[in-house]
Amino acid sequence: MDCLILRKLTSRLDSCTEGPEGNVFKTHCLYPSFAPVFVTISAWGDGFRVSDSGGATESVIRQGLSPQSLTSALNTAKKKYHLTEKNGVLSLKVDSGDWLENAILAVSNASAMAANLAYAHAEQKNANDLVPEIVLALSKFVKPNKIATDFLVRGHSGKNRKFDVAVIGPQNLLFKPISPYAGSVNSAYVAFSDALREGSPNFFNSTGYGVVREKLSSEDATLFNEVAILTPISAVGDVAKREINRGA
Repeated sequence: MDCLILRKLTSRLDSCTEGPEGNVFKTHCLYPSFAPVFVTISAWGDGFRVSDSGGATESVIRQGLSPQSLTSALNTAKKKYHLTEKNGVLSLKVDSGDWLENAILAVSNASAMAANLAYAHAEQKNANDLVPEIVLALSKFVKPNKIATDFLVRGHSGKNRKFDVAVIGPQNLLFKPISPYAGSVNSAYVAFSDALREGSPNFFNSTGYGVVREKLSSEDATLFNEVAILTPISAVGDVAKREINRGA
């Protein structure tokens, strides 16, 4: 199919290449890794079939998550946008070009949503696994009434940022579990950079720690250390002890 023909049907095709399964178009939707969502447009009778070509599934696998973690997310996205899902591919068929733009929006948003839901589920599982260990390590050096969970901090943007564990004191210690995939690192980066940005209410009285069980890539570690301190779960107790002694 000619990209020029498709461009006449929708203003959204600012990037279009012809492929073996149809015309591939880069959308403005993003996966949690910040990679763009691509949709494939092919002829279907007098109308069109728009699919994500399994982009959500591929995004999840590339970040080291199990494809099974996407099953429920795909089903949720499929139902919300009234799509068809088969073998990890989201698609929608429309009878004419009048509905092509709506189909592109539905498929691209659904694909991004599915990947985001899968990442969020994995991130929550990681937090659920690490939070009790963080609290236990802190409790050896910190009084229980000084340890808070799901602690909200107002960031420079004015938004409230949630930290899984915090030690409340003259110098607040903020802890957030991080998994070694882009969605988790990016989420933690945004939270810490906003909460601890110069000019924010907590800039001078809070220190942030990203807690990991598995080692991050050197690129992710370098990025995160720009806004907070990367700390292995085994060292959380030592961190608390050092900060308490420093404030004594």
